[in-house]
Amino acid sequence: MRKKHLLCIGRVCLDISAIVNEMPEGDTKVFAEQSIYQIGGNAVNAALCAAKLGGETIRVHVHAAVGDEAPRIVVLRIASMSMIDGRSRT
Repeated sequence: MRKKHLLCIGRVCLDISAIVNEMPEGDTKVFAEQSIYQIGGNAVNAALCAAKLGGETIRVHVHAAVGDEAPRIVVLRIASMSMIDGRSRT
């Protein structure tokens, strides 16, 4: 059976969550124990769901502007680990 293709076009975001032991009070600072990186945005969220639901029967592609900075590498790595075709094109 031939794989079907799904193209998701839209926004891609990199969400960074900081895990702390306590919330800072007033004008104080606390250090993060851990950082969690996740990709999001309408195109990526739809692509992630389709990739998980479709398994081996669908090839998912995302077309979006990502940028040329370090977060781009993180976004592309997470996308490829999630079975999303996020090949970089400049």
